[in-house]
Amino acid sequence: PLTAIRGAAELLEAEEGLPDEARHLVNTIAGAEKRAVKLLGAARQIAAARMPEHRGTTQLRYCVPALKSRLSTMELDVVNDHVELPLARSGLEVVLGHLAENAEEAGATKLTLDSGRNDDGPWMTVSDNGPGISTGNASQVFEPFFTTRRDSGGTGMGLAIVQTLLLAHGALIRLEDPGEAGGTRFHIQF
Repeated sequence: PLTAIRGAAELLEAEEGLPDEARHLVNTIAGAEKRAVKLLGAARQIAAARMPEHRGTTQLRYCVPALKSRLSTMELDVVNDHVELPLARSGLEVVLGHLAENAEEAGATKLTLDSGRNDDGPWMTVSDNGPGISTGNASQVFEPFFTTRRDSGGTGMGLAIVQTLLLAHGALIRLEDPGEAGGTRFHIQF
């Protein structure tokens, strides 16, 4: 269906003498098709995240090079990068990639990763110095399709993918109060 919509929109776009109102409608249809393609891709990522294929262990230090290559403007600070985390590197890179992308798109300039062990097992925190998440939005951040960036292309699937992948591997993620530091802080308990 999306291919048919795209094809019809392209045919209409090529039509000479199309009134401005109709051209605006065609642009709206083309934009909606592109958004549907993005949402479908995100839905595929959610389905893939449910598969426990990232079994294994890794440490934050092994994920840092790939994460740095994804960051265009943010500084990365890593603390306690030698703690063994019970998630394969491939899975941890997916988690960190989505969290870093969200932070960067929100305007954060610094991302801090930390890991350790407590009585419940290994844990990890991901914190940024961005504007933070409003109290009104905090309860919805893990819901699929919830986004505050719809106008700039956000699908609202990144945190849902992160949560789904972590749950499939026996880990929990929660949004924490960042305290006086501000920004956004996620805690992952393995």
